[in-house]
Amino acid sequence: MTSQSCESSDLPEDLDLKLQEKERWYSHTAAISFTLFFLIVGIPVWWLTTTVYRAELPYSDIKRAFQKMPTVGLDIELVVVSKDVSPVNMAEFGEQIQETFQKMSSRDDFISLRYRGSLRSATNDEVSFLTSASSSKDLEKMSHPEDGDKYVVYILHAKLAEFLSQPFINQQKQIFIPIGPGKLGEVIPVLEDVCGEIFRPSVLSRTFQVVHGAPLNDRELLRSVKFGSSYTLVFTLLVPEPNKVLANWDISAAVDEYLASLKSSLHKLIDLKIKSQVLYYEKLSMDTKKDADGGYNYLTPDDMPHLINPVEARLGSFVDTNPTLNFIVYVPTEKQYPLYLHNHQGEILSTNSFLVPRWGGFYIYNVNSTDGPQPVKHQVDLGVVFTQLLPQIRKLLGFTSSNTALLGRTTPSDGSLSQWEVSQWMQQRTIENIGTATHTLYSLSNLVQNIRNMVINDDISKQVTDSVHAILESHQLLNKGSISEAFLASKYALECADTAFFDTSLLELLYFPEDQKFAIYIPLFLPVGIPLLTSAIAAIKWLKGKNNVSQGKPKTD
Repeated sequence: MTSQSCESSDLPEDLDLKLQEKERWYSHTAAISFTLFFLIVGIPVWWLTTTVYRAELPYSDIKRAFQKMPTVGLDIELVVVSKDVSPVNMAEFGEQIQETFQKMSSRDDFISLRYRGSLRSATNDEVSFLTSASSSKDLEKMSHPEDGDKYVVYILHAKLAEFLSQPFINQQKQIFIPIGPGKLGEVIPVLEDVCGEIFRPSVLSRTFQVVHGAPLNDRELLRSVKFGSSYTLVFTLLVPEPNKVLANWDISAAVDEYLASLKSSLHKLIDLKIKSQVLYYEKLSMDTKKDADGGYNYLTPDDMPHLINPVEARLGSFVDTNPTLNFIVYVPTEKQYPLYLHNHQGEILSTNSFLVPRWGGFYIYNVNSTDGPQPVKHQVDLGVVFTQLLPQIRKLLGFTSSNTALLGRTTPSDGSLSQWEVSQWMQQRTIENIGTATHTLYSLSNLVQNIRNMVINDDISKQVTDSVHAILESHQLLNKGSISEAFLASKYALECADTAFFDTSLLELLYFPEDQKFAIYIPLFLPVGIPLLTSAIAAIKWLKGKNNVSQGKPKTD
């Protein structure tokens, strides 16, 4: 009886031990399961959902484009219009031309020019046309070559072109150089001077240098506005005393008359938007000086910069993302009339206007308020106004005049542009666009590599890739001599580069530094992580102890 009672009393204790062991197994298994789930699922999901998305960028291509130096290919065809030149002389002259072009082909640290020339005799049609020409106006009618990027130089016998006393270039890309009989060699120094004025290698080099950070100390580059695919020209008439002089203008008709040629020449390259306004009771905030002898008022060159700031605040009625050029026509007050501008020598400026670099122009239009009963109604003579504003518009857009006297030309009064001027402008703008686009992409790549939490989405990656490809394509076309196509490629490259660089998505996490991540995630994961860690350690110890018991090893505390 005693032995049976002892055995029955041990059963509950064994049962309790088994239950406790089972509970430990469940708790430790659950701890290990939670820990494994946290490590295998939780952390990767958290990592993937919080990682900054960064699409791939062509860093090596960007660096290669940044280090690449533009090479401008220039195709020139020389045509000898003379029957007195023998084949032997033509061959010798051809060798001299090739040597000259090799010497003229320049290369510096920023840009290189490659002249490619060919020589031939004039066709019968060309000889017939040039023989019938009696003035330089007739030369404007000569048919242009099929290759729009090629320049053709006609070397004329002096008797054939008696009306020419110097080289002449027509509206197209045809240059006419008169020479004496049997003096082909004389054309070489003249050709060097003409090519220097048309292609302007020094200007192209300075343009590329400025884009890459060189000091901007060139008046021509300082004057013109940076390239944009679209410009807004705002014409403003300031009438400070409408109660005395009520000036009005038909700006719409004037734009059609004086800017139509300019817009037509550029419609495939850039977009010119025209806006106008009339502001009343807006006068100069500075006192004019009185010339006792001349009986007029005047402003000095030191006064001119101060005319713009007070008025500029009133010109902001047009909100536009495009580069804006402002042109102001100011009607002086009765007290200021007549008002003129002096130059640095104290003489009256014949234009009575001045240009503000990269901003616009200012023209003073005098109207006598005592010509009749006040208010004197006056229609502004926009023919006089645009005679002064058109040269300013050309300069601000970057159409700087070459030595037109050397080329036998004068700046047209209607603002029209010749083909060679447009080609000259496209060359310079292509160099500028390539340099600006590569510099923008290079800056973006440095930012992306230095700021690790900057978001790079697929759209930005595509814009950057397209820009790099367009830059390299523009380089190839420029070297080939296809100026028009190279310009369009550079324009697209610049647009893509600017779009990528100024994309707002780049700033989404730019102001979310690393220390703020710890401030957010530590309160989130620490209360969960510490219990999981202690439970996992206890479960590992339990598994080790159980493994030792199964192998017959003594259990240690």
